[in-house]
Amino acid sequence: MTKRAAATATPTPTPTPTPIPKPVEQYGFQKGIVYPSWSRSAYGLNDRRWQESLQEIRRSTAAEWLEMPVLFSQSTPDAVDIGVDQAAPSVASFIAGVRKAHEVGFKVFLAPLLTVRQPGGWAALVMPTPERQQLWFDRYWQALRPYVEAAEANGVEQLALATEMEWLQSNAPVALWRQLIGRVRSIYTGNLTYDINWSTIDQPPAWLDDPRLTFIGVSEYISLADAPVRLDAQTMIVLWREQIKTRLDQLAEELNRRIVISEIGYRNSADALYQVWSPTSSAPADPQQQADAYNAALTNVMTDKHIAGIFFWGWDSVARFSIRGQKAAEVLRRWYTGSQIRGS
Repeated sequence: MTKRAAATATPTPTPTPTPIPKPVEQYGFQKGIVYPSWSRSAYGLNDRRWQESLQEIRRSTAAEWLEMPVLFSQSTPDAVDIGVDQAAPSVASFIAGVRKAHEVGFKVFLAPLLTVRQPGGWAALVMPTPERQQLWFDRYWQALRPYVEAAEANGVEQLALATEMEWLQSNAPVALWRQLIGRVRSIYTGNLTYDINWSTIDQPPAWLDDPRLTFIGVSEYISLADAPVRLDAQTMIVLWREQIKTRLDQLAEELNRRIVISEIGYRNSADALYQVWSPTSSAPADPQQQADAYNAALTNVMTDKHIAGIFFWGWDSVARFSIRGQKAAEVLRRWYTGSQIRGS
């Protein structure tokens, strides 16, 4: 065909893609709590502790969102035997939990977590060999898909594609990540995130610009102290702004996407701002230090146009991170009801 003929030929119609609902602003700021439960009956009718705590969470924190982690695992960092972990809820239990959370008035965020069944195992360590990376993504999708289908069928408002896969997010081909996004989007129509770890927010993978992602999730465990010392409340606020808020804002602007702090936690300990990611510490309990850390975070994020929500780890049975019965719950209630903003 000549160039002239090509120019005058009738163009082939481009298929119109199925529109993807993006209820970004529909829900307002996501005032969240993470409440993990680890068993095959987790979140279900037989998980009495979890079922009976939901009303207490609403009453004591005024949280409006509940993040429900589901655990997947594989045997070694380079394995492709990904499956639902023994500590993960069955699909039926997960559905029962979603329905109960909705009944109490929560919106739900499903967060898949992946672990390696070895000491120190963590999603960041997953690194399949190049020739097995497509198989790894296929197996991950096979394990995740039933929960995605359950989330869509039961009105789960938000879902994470994956969480904290540090090596894989930067080293697997972009096409494989986009394929996974497409697979999830072929079923799920609510808010979709990928939750990166705090250590990679300054070097986000290229595929995070995918328009099918509603938000960028961040697991935020940045230490504000380089020694196990106590910090005063005002110092925390300033350090949080300088060392965390500025980095989150930069990420949001770089990707032109708002940030959901998908996981953040502070210990009930006098060194709550040191090695923040660790659930244990030899320092004495210090409920006020934990509460002040919560206040520092919320002071910086609740009015930040770049931040769409925040989820605190965790309500109960999470070692020294637990919120239940602590002063931190009172801080959450003040911010989540708006009384802290009105009074400031």
